[in-house]
Amino acid sequence: MASSSLVDPRINRLESQVRSLQSQVTRLQSQLPRASNSRTAPQSTSPRPEEPSFDQQFDTLAILIIELQERVSVLEARIDATTSASD
Repeated sequence: MASSSLVDPRINRLESQVRSLQSQVTRLQSQLPRASNSRTAPQSTSPRPEEPSFDQQFDTLAILIIELQERVSVLEARIDATTSASD
C-alpha cells in the first residue's frame, strides 16, 4: 500500500489526468460537426451512430480511471521493487 505522503500527489495526478481526458472528449465532440460537414459522401448512405448517454459516457470514463489506477499501481510496484533492490 502506498504511504500517505504518496496518496495526495497520486490523487492530484489522477484528477489532472481526468480533467485532461474530459478536455480531450470535449475537443473531440466539438470536432464532430465539422468533420461531418467536411465529408463529401452524403449522410444518408450510412446510418448515424447513436450518441452515448451521459451514463454510458460516465461508465466509460470510470473504466478508464480504474485502468489508469491499475497502471499507476503497477508502476509504483515496479519503482518500489527497483528502489528496494538498490538499498
